Amino acid sequence: MNDSDPQAARLSAELERATLRALGQTYDSLNLEYFKGSLRRPTIAFAEGTSRLGSFVSVPRGIELSPKLLHLGWGVAVEVLKHEMAHQFVIEVLGDPDGAPHGPTFRRVCDERGFDSAATGLPAAQADADTPESKTLERIAKLLALAESPNEHEAQAAMSAARRLMLKYNLEEIAAPKRSNQ
Repeated sequence: MNDSDPQAARLSAELERATLRALGQTYDSLNLEYFKGSLRRPTIAFAEGTSRLGSFVSVPRGIELSPKLLHLGWGVAVEVLKHEMAHQFVIEVLGDPDGAPHGPTFRRVCDERGFDSAATGLPAAQADADTPESKTLERIAKLLALAESPNEHEAQAAMSAARRLMLKYNLEEIAAPKRSNQ
């Protein structure tokens, strides 16, 4: 399979949308748990052509994430999201007292919450991020990467396996908000 395969592109786009929905839900949970709901969810999107894994942008408000996160695992994606939420908290809630992206206030906010404050490199993924849903998303991402193989048989088998998983676990359901019976 190659990059021009429309089926691979469609499945990759579906995985990206499902991952962004899941990250939005995770943002809401982390906001309540670590920031007492003080943050307003910004746009969360994948941004091509960046060497950074993530970035909080205040104008227009958004968290930009590298598409590389789709292949690095759910735990890494959540840690990058936490890091960017800490930037958002320092800027929007605390008023950016240091004026430095990774200054003392940012490091203190991260330390108080157990977040990785490092500006570069891969964050340490948390074990509690290994939910069944995140493992399924990771497995599908790996299969889609394998579907890019120059070996046609291997690529076709990986594509079929990814499609079966997406149908079996109905990614819309995985990424949809959990509704309580009221």
